[in-house]
Amino acid sequence: MSELEFKYRSITRNWGGGKKIQEEYDRKIDDWIAQFESGEKEILLELLKHYDFYTARKVLSRIEELFEKFTDETKENANEVVFIPPVYKEYGGVGFSDEFFNEFWIRNNIKESCEKNICDLLAMGGNNFDKIAIVDDYSGSGRTIEETIKKCIQVNDKVKQAIFYIITLQMSTKAFKRLMKYSEENEVSLTICSLRVVDKAFERNSVFDMYCVDRKKRMITLTYA
Repeated sequence: MSELEFKYRSITRNWGGGKKIQEEYDRKIDDWIAQFESGEKEILLELLKHYDFYTARKVLSRIEELFEKFTDETKENANEVVFIPPVYKEYGGVGFSDEFFNEFWIRNNIKESCEKNICDLLAMGGNNFDKIAIVDDYSGSGRTIEETIKKCIQVNDKVKQAIFYIITLQMSTKAFKRLMKYSEENEVSLTICSLRVVDKAFERNSVFDMYCVDRKKRMITLTYA
């Protein structure tokens, strides 16, 4: 099969992994899209063109790039920052979030600066955490990260004086605005370091223009509500 014969090449050509990924996902997309009606298929295929797919190799490369961006922009010494995963994960469960966090400290050789049980240590009151970096692969609404900060402060109110860093591969514009609003309204020092900050798919003029986005969203919502 030549690359011109790949049915969904317009979608998969930017996913990385070359012909192997394109061939594999030709079959998978065909099987997945078959369950939808024709009007829905059109919308979903357009959404997939804007979907960011990460191969395992690409994730590892981005993890190193993300850490470099963090140290370059903040000028922080990793030994003076405690890196933590979210307290809980809103989407996708805690499994991949933990796996991503593990890869983050392994690839960047910062094991001594990482702590998975932050709330337990804060509850003991013996540790003075002045700089806390919350590491996650993606933030869609910002709720998970906001709740993590709230939980840390609830366990030990001294943490409200800490500097919080948010480190993600990708974040929605909605999440970014929510977190900055939380920071301002609660007087919590917060700095966001993300490789990408993008609009969600059904934000106006993101994937679809403002004149048809609501109609297309209703088509999907009404079908699967």
